[in-house]
Amino acid sequence: MAFLGLYLKDGEEVDNVLGMLESLSSEERRNVEKAIPSRVYEKLVEQAPKTLSEINGGSQSQERDESPDQEPRFLGLSSGFENPFHSSVRGLHMNHQVSDFAECRKLIDPAKPMDLLDIYFAYFHPSYPMVDKRDIVKTAMTETSNISSGKNCLLWTVLLYGWNLTELAKPHPDSKIVQLMQQLTMCGLKSRHSIETVQSLLLQAMFFWGKQYWSNAYMLVGDAVRMGIDLGLHLSNVASPSIARRTWKCCCMLDSLVSGRLGRRPQVTIMDYIDAMEPEDSEEEWGLWSPPVERCSSQPFEATQRYVAEPGRFVSAFNVNYAINKIANKYINRVNTNEMEDEVIKSELLKSTAIELKEWKDNLPSHLNLEAYMNTDFEACQSIQLLPHVVNLYFGYVSVCHLLHIVDTNFSLEGIIPSYDAAIDLARKTMYSFFSRVSPRKALPTFEYFLSLSMTVCLKMGVEIQGLADPLYNNERFNELLGYLKSCSEAWNGALISYNYWIKVQQSKGMDRGNSTSNSEITNSNSKNYVPYVFSSLQEFDGFPDLDSFSPILGTGRSCIGAMIESLEQGGTF
Repeated sequence: MAFLGLYLKDGEEVDNVLGMLESLSSEERRNVEKAIPSRVYEKLVEQAPKTLSEINGGSQSQERDESPDQEPRFLGLSSGFENPFHSSVRGLHMNHQVSDFAECRKLIDPAKPMDLLDIYFAYFHPSYPMVDKRDIVKTAMTETSNISSGKNCLLWTVLLYGWNLTELAKPHPDSKIVQLMQQLTMCGLKSRHSIETVQSLLLQAMFFWGKQYWSNAYMLVGDAVRMGIDLGLHLSNVASPSIARRTWKCCCMLDSLVSGRLGRRPQVTIMDYIDAMEPEDSEEEWGLWSPPVERCSSQPFEATQRYVAEPGRFVSAFNVNYAINKIANKYINRVNTNEMEDEVIKSELLKSTAIELKEWKDNLPSHLNLEAYMNTDFEACQSIQLLPHVVNLYFGYVSVCHLLHIVDTNFSLEGIIPSYDAAIDLARKTMYSFFSRVSPRKALPTFEYFLSLSMTVCLKMGVEIQGLADPLYNNERFNELLGYLKSCSEAWNGALISYNYWIKVQQSKGMDRGNSTSNSEITNSNSKNYVPYVFSSLQEFDGFPDLDSFSPILGTGRSCIGAMIESLEQGGTF
């Protein structure tokens, strides 16, 4: 019981004792509680918040917002210092420009915040529903001048994200909005650790991913995960607040996506995924989804087809999206290691993952009938409406299949997962459904990754199945996907980097018209290793960010955000 005394010396730390008790098993917790004097336990219960939602709300939360140096954490014994010393230094911050939101307001004008929130909640939120809509609307209506508020940082991150999806953003250079988003990142660093701060970091990571700053996306996701662990989000369960569970789930999902895009192992593993599903019998599940009206756009996008309002069903879609992301996480954590050089290990991993994918598809809810959609011909699919989050879900499934296709050099998965042809056709169907109904500016940052995987498989098909010396020349499906990739670049300039890369591949030696390389020379060359086309070869393209430039800094084990700030201190650019 001596360790409890250490925590009880400082009243502000009592919530950590209860947090520790929550992490114990039921039997262990009962034994510890019996050993705690009743008066002490009553004091703990009285003074500590009972739920994570209470940590993020109420007077305690307000006091911490007003004093950003008061982090909701205790000073561990390993620091070698007492709490008074910690209090004297924890409020010190490096001097960087932090957004006061005035420039953000100027940029989004004449758009109204509520209109931009509508756009965000229509096109991004259903795929990654971590932000509390009611709470952020209240923040927008009662915004304070406190620049260190995590709630305000989240609000303006969401507003800038939503503005980037509008036609209003077209004439503005990316450099301006990227600079403002960077300032919001610094704003978040001055805020207390909270769910809102984690959410803003995750959303900023997706934004920077889309804008070609992949290294920064990787670092921000890393800090969001670490901050989530600090807050205990990874311990969320059925009894936890829904937003706490969803935020941690999005930490896992976005960490896996960004790491997968960079060919790296995610921080989280399948052991970090929580099993609790989100309740589907809710207003969110059955609320009508319809595209928001963009009142400020002088040149609205003219769609060839129109979305018709229908129940969004995005909670059930999120549940299955989370499940397939978990499958992908396990695969990515294994495939991005040296052990994949062993053919037996590789074969076992491919087969087990393929079986998991098949079971996932076979157990989808009836309103997400992926099998029926795949079996519908392309012309008939053109009239079938897929809501944006369903497009992201189906395309995500295609992409996990492609990750297996790319590594499966022996074609051992036929009959378990869709063939190369079937998967590429599903990608084409989903992209047509999306881009025929909404502006290309509404694309998710994930589309660039998914499209690049489909194009890699097109390349593999041409070389290994069709034996073509020039597999991408006059390849209609490849060119169609290439066009969609360019469309994504209207909102996300990072897609233009990949687009130019694929143009380079299409025109490169050994793949251009009139090249004398024989079919056998190509088939027997190193072309069977398609992983470089997905990951490392992109770095050879001029203008692509050097993804390894910060490795020595990260190798020290310090915070990813700390590495980024040090780079800025030394005159680096974001």
